[in-house]
Amino acid sequence: MKAFALVARGEFAWANVPDEPPPGPGQVVVRPTACGVCASDVHYWRRGNIGNQVITEYPYAVGHECAGVVAEVGDGVSSVSPGDRVAVEPGIPCGECRPCREGRQNICPDVVFLGTPMVQGAMRESILTIEENVEPIPDEMSFAAAAMCEPLGVGIHAARLADVRRGENVAIFGAGPIGLSTAVACRARDAGRIILAEPVPERRRLAEEMGFETLDIALDPVEAIRDLTDGGADVAFEAAGDVRAIDWTVRSPRLGARACIIGIPSEETVPVPINAVRRAELTIYNARRANRTLADAVRLINGPARDLTRMCIHSFPLDEAPAAFELSAARADGVVKAMLEFD
Repeated sequence: MKAFALVARGEFAWANVPDEPPPGPGQVVVRPTACGVCASDVHYWRRGNIGNQVITEYPYAVGHECAGVVAEVGDGVSSVSPGDRVAVEPGIPCGECRPCREGRQNICPDVVFLGTPMVQGAMRESILTIEENVEPIPDEMSFAAAAMCEPLGVGIHAARLADVRRGENVAIFGAGPIGLSTAVACRARDAGRIILAEPVPERRRLAEEMGFETLDIALDPVEAIRDLTDGGADVAFEAAGDVRAIDWTVRSPRLGARACIIGIPSEETVPVPINAVRRAELTIYNARRANRTLADAVRLINGPARDLTRMCIHSFPLDEAPAAFELSAARADGVVKAMLEFD
């Protein structure tokens, strides 16, 4: 099938990638119509890998934040039919390992995840998935909005994992797609003050327009958050993939509080101020992707989280993916989420 794929590190072109087999029992074929550019996609484009996840063969289609139209269904599928508009969960867990049996499919070691080497991603004609991984979307919801269900799912999962409670003060380091998604998820859980620390003025402005407090990291964000929250946040989230942000995330909560690391730093090993963590008896969570959040994400984006789609002000046709990736990598022109829309 045709894909607008990586044909070498840093190089996109139209290419042929392997066809998917016909759908088997419980499987669904989706024709993607929108795909967001994620920071992980940019990693693969620039570096050819994230840690030990390496692109070993080209052409390779990236992309996992997608929505589209059901093209075909296998035997036994009852929740969707050809022609249905759907949001897509990108990870297919094995269903048999201990994490899957414990309901933690997002850390399944054998997950088949769109756009993670060497599983071909969404920037192609069609993808084969399972019925559980598609969620019908309302007629009034755009495909670009539905593609935002994946990053919102990451925020929903992180907020669940860190057990954000009514009235709690939340600090989030990073006001990009994951930081804003986490903020929206915390607001849906009736958190109190939600403060996003972000260096890019356009991202701070968007966060403020969405009803959140912001601060510039140049102002010593740890002290600023402690001052704003009377001693420290109840929960802090790292959503920037930055070593400094990890440090701030574990130093900004109050004593006995919680922190959650979501971002993916380039470094394999990062320093942590262990004495500060120990003295505070800080509980640290690490969030990986999302875990069965698709239905909740569709509901939120169609309602209280509708303004999350405001981050998608940069839209490109699929064959202009290089411009979208360049823009995303440089964080230029106030970009928050670049969206690719297919013909």
